[in-house]
Order: sequence, then structure tokens, then C-alpha cells
Amino acid sequence: MSRLTIFKENPSDCVRISTQFIDQYLAGANDAQIKVYLYLLRMVSASLPTSISDIADKFNLTERDVERALAYWEKFGLLEIEYDKKGEICALQLPSDKDAVQKAQSQNQPQPQAVATILPLPVKEAPAKAEPEKVQKREFSRDELKALKQQESFSQILFATETYFGRPLTSTDLQKFAFIHEELAFSEELMEYLVEYCVGAGHKDMRYIEKVAIAWHQAGIKTVAQAKNRSSRYEKIVYNVMQALGRRSEVTQTEADYILKWYHEYGFSETVILHACEKAVLSTEKNRITYTDGILKNWHASGLKTISQIQKAEEKRAQSTPQNMGPSPKNAMGMVHNQYIRRDDTDIDALEKELLKYK
Repeated sequence: MSRLTIFKENPSDCVRISTQFIDQYLAGANDAQIKVYLYLLRMVSASLPTSISDIADKFNLTERDVERALAYWEKFGLLEIEYDKKGEICALQLPSDKDAVQKAQSQNQPQPQAVATILPLPVKEAPAKAEPEKVQKREFSRDELKALKQQESFSQILFATETYFGRPLTSTDLQKFAFIHEELAFSEELMEYLVEYCVGAGHKDMRYIEKVAIAWHQAGIKTVAQAKNRSSRYEKIVYNVMQALGRRSEVTQTEADYILKWYHEYGFSETVILHACEKAVLSTEKNRITYTDGILKNWHASGLKTISQIQKAEEKRAQSTPQNMGPSPKNAMGMVHNQYIRRDDTDIDALEKELLKYK
């Protein structure tokens, strides 16, 4: 096979990549790491700012994927990460030729790519998601349901769903299908994919199918292609949430319902949801998803949508809480009581002396 000669039409419209990057770093990096670094070079060459959330959306990654990629390249000295007082990434710097080479040599690492321009890239926090559109439901009459069932394409979807479910559809199921078709304006093709997607995820339940349909409608999903794109991103969020909670087994319907509520009904970003998961993991070993739900429900009720808003609220609460205060006399007496009643050889005199200390 003959060799390929590569030409470039516009020399000025290009991004500079050193041979050292290709020779020493390309093979060892994964797809996400390569995409993130090349995109940073592209933004530097155009003198454009970017953000963690922008990069994540650009390549269909999670924000944690982007942060891990940045940490990977920082390890080799190809970029420097600046953090604010709260420990969040606030800027990135691509070192100059001389600085990058000296740093790599001091760490006994291969010399990194040389980039001539040092340009801070401000990292913006993802904006809070807008409140989802409220969907109004109505009851369909028997005649309306009968007319829908007489439509061949609609009838085929009902038959396929009954086959998937392994049971006949109830009147409530028919109401939900009519709602999805008429009120949410789902085409037959989109309804068919909706059922396939939910059943494929292990959810043979019309309540779940209806929730997914509402979420797609609120997101402006009109075609199967749009639904497939959103489904792949949602599946990644579900996986990341359950992984953050320490779960490796298959997601149950109840767990999926929680995540749907946090992401679609409450309108939280993945970053905020994972932040709540971290708090749950630090606080309990059991029922972490319900614990996370309690945290997010409280934030939602308080109107907290971003990490910075949550941190400010936590700092304010910490400042208003008295520090270094021991247990109240009532609690202390209970502690002493519990300490003694768990012993088989209870010393009544000793117990009375301890209780007298708190009177």
C-alpha cells in the first residue's frame, strides 16, 4: 500500500501540536483525555474561554470525566490547574515551552508539548436548569379511547406493549397511552421507541413509561433520533449516580424514579446530584438513595440550584450554629442511662451518681 501525502489548505486555521505529544503521550491517553486536551488547544489558539460544563456537553462526557482528564494532563505538566478558596477549578494555564520542559525534567517525566501562549481559561459553573414545563392531564372518554384503538398504527403499539409486558393493558394503561399520544403529541414511531427503551431498561410499567415520556416532552424531544441522543446521556447519568452511591448492581425501577425526579422534576445538574451523593456516602452505609433524596428535596425546597449556592447556605448555617457545645442535660442523662442499662451487672449507686451530675 502506498504512503499518504497530507496537505493542508489554510495554514493559519490550525492548532499547533508537537511531535512529542504524538510520540510520547498519544498512545497512553484514553479518548476523553485526548479530546479534552485537543479542545483546550483549539480554544487557546482562538483566544476563547470555555468551561467544564461546556467541554462535557461538547463531547457527551460527565463533568467528572473532564476533571479527571485535566488532572491527567496536569500530572505530565501539560497544563496547570488553578483552584479557588473553595477548592473548585477556576482557571487553566497551558505552560510555555521553557516552563513545561523544566517542570517535566524536574519530575523525571518525558518533556511535554510546548505551547507558546499562556491563557487562563475561566471555568464557569453550569447554569441552573430552568423549571420544567407543567403538563396538564385529562381523562379520555370511552369513545376517544375506542377511536384511538381503531387506528392501526396505535393499535400495533398497544399490541407490542402487551407482548413486552406479558399481560393485557388495563384501562389506566390505555389512558396513559392516550395522554402520551394526544397531549404530549408523540408520533407512533416515538411511542414505539419509548416503549422499547423503557422495557429494554427493565421497566415494564406504564407509570415509568409515562414519566419518561413527560421528561422527553419537557426537553423538547420530537424525534426518535433526539430521544436516542438523550437516552444515551441519561443512562450515563444513572450509571454515574449509582456508582457514586457505591452501587454496582442493576438499577431498580424505584432508584431510576428517584434519579428521574432529581434530574427532570427538580431540575438539578449532574454535578449537584453527585455532590449530594457524596454527602450521603459520608453519612450512611444504608439507604443512600433515600438519604440523597432527602438532601436534594431540602435543597429544592430552599431554592438552591448550584454548588456555590449550596456552599454559601452551608457556611451561613455553620456560622449560626453554636460551636463546642456539649450535649444537653436531657441528652446527656439519656447517654448515661443507655451506657448503664446495656450492662448486665448494673451498678445502681454508680448510675445514680452519674445522673446527679446533670441535675
